[in-house]
Amino acid sequence: MTRIASCCLLMMAEMISAGSAQAKLDAPRAAPRIVLSVFQSGQVIVFDAETGRALRAIPSRDGGGISAIAISPSDGTLIIVDESLQSRLRLFDAKTFSLLKEEHFANRVLNFNDHRLLHLSADGNWLFLYTYSYADDKSGLRIYDVRHLDFVSSAIRDLACAAPVLASASGGSVFALCPGNIQDISPQSGEFASRASVAVPLTQVVAAAATPDGHHLYAIGTSSSGGGWQLIDWDRDSGGFTQRDLATLLTLPPSETGGSDFTSIAFSSDTRSFALVRGVELWVIDRLTSKANSHHKLPSPAIATDFVPDGGNVLSLHGEQGSEFTLITTPVGAGESRSITIRTERHGASPVSFAVGPGN
Repeated sequence: MTRIASCCLLMMAEMISAGSAQAKLDAPRAAPRIVLSVFQSGQVIVFDAETGRALRAIPSRDGGGISAIAISPSDGTLIIVDESLQSRLRLFDAKTFSLLKEEHFANRVLNFNDHRLLHLSADGNWLFLYTYSYADDKSGLRIYDVRHLDFVSSAIRDLACAAPVLASASGGSVFALCPGNIQDISPQSGEFASRASVAVPLTQVVAAAATPDGHHLYAIGTSSSGGGWQLIDWDRDSGGFTQRDLATLLTLPPSETGGSDFTSIAFSSDTRSFALVRGVELWVIDRLTSKANSHHKLPSPAIATDFVPDGGNVLSLHGEQGSEFTLITTPVGAGESRSITIRTERHGASPVSFAVGPGN
């Protein structure tokens, strides 16, 4: 081959490579997905969060308790936990929805809503399943290793309570929150145990999230000293924590920031923002500045709220019927909200489990 021909081939290869790289940059962004589980509807449905188009309906057995759902933040794997007497765990491929793995275990928590059914760690590696033995009235946790598709044989050592609120970081940290106590239970060589803890003045924890690096753990709950809801920031580097009254962030009277009026709380994946829903009002708070980025009026109370994976929008689900819902997308910063209709085509009971994850 002549030198000129070699140079031409080299130039062509570089052009193809550059074109391929540009094509990846120009490729359309995959829309985030939402997954709905409506109690006693017998199905879990995956939707395109931007168009409302149903992508797949997966049969479930939810007669005794709502099907628990989660979407892996790393690869979009769909997780469904259902059945009653002998609990079933299934993992589905994000693109084809083919079944990757099915496991059975005992005593999943049977709730009508999604309160403390499971927690998928922010790195997508660990699935924590809440259990309850009705025979001996005991709560517990089972841990599933998502990477190796098997249950962890050992329990979490030195846990402060049997059914804590869990939070995790994409860097691998895992936290357990109990009344009056926060623990770092991050895994080491596949073993979970209390690595550090701090006493906090919270009698009830309603939401928690960690920064991606695990250096800060944020919790919202009610304080032992009374008043409205409190925001706790546990600094893992210093070991100390700070406490703020939500009333100071929302410019509301303290009497209006407690109790059950706040129906939903969600943190963005980077914990830079968190959303609070109270009745038909939605606030998006900047965590670093402790100021409200935006305040929106919703058309009706939200069933559930969460951020899209990139943190740029807040999704809120609305509706009282088990077959038709409204999904509202609210920008974190400037911009107009928009709404789409989500149809399940099958009526169920009103409780709904709601999960948001990356598109594929």
